[in-house]
Amino acid sequence: MTERVLILAIESAIAGGSLAVLSNGDDIGNWTGEPDKPLRAEILLNEIRKLLQRTSVRKEELTRLAVSVGPGSFTGIRVGAATGMGLARGLGIPMSSLSVLEALAFSRSHTGAVAVPVGRGAAAYQMFEGGRAASEPASVEQTSLATAVYGSPILAYSGMGSLLPDSADVEGNLAGIVGRFALSFPERSTDPIFLSK
Repeated sequence: MTERVLILAIESAIAGGSLAVLSNGDDIGNWTGEPDKPLRAEILLNEIRKLLQRTSVRKEELTRLAVSVGPGSFTGIRVGAATGMGLARGLGIPMSSLSVLEALAFSRSHTGAVAVPVGRGAAAYQMFEGGRAASEPASVEQTSLATAVYGSPILAYSGMGSLLPDSADVEGNLAGIVGRFALSFPERSTDPIFLSK
């Protein structure tokens, strides 16, 4: 019998943040913040507590944490990483730190650009081949993104696709996507991705 893998996934740097609890890769509960509000540590901890209650998961049952380390809001990345490290240490469980761009590309085996909004009219993007990184992440004004990745199919998050030709829009809970990525790459430890325009 295979042991159940219970992951708490945290994405706190994009569009108000999100959380997910995954059981062997299946989403058993999630939360998404308000897109125009930055996610503060006290809100994040309270939402984690409420999510665990809703899913009837005790924190001691968690087997791994998965935390997005950007790109995105500088403060959001720091809040998520610090919260994840504190919980991982306190619970004595491993933590995967992952790029949200890589998680999105991997989720679709995408070839082309992947883009996410990072606040103040900017977007972070990265090029991929078959879901694997083909360039380093970069930042650009959202209005210049189509020019920056000209000719590449674009996988964009949170309504950005409507601004871009030849794009597919991804909606939903980013933390869940990050958590499923952690199942495939549990030992991944990515440094925080802080970008500026």
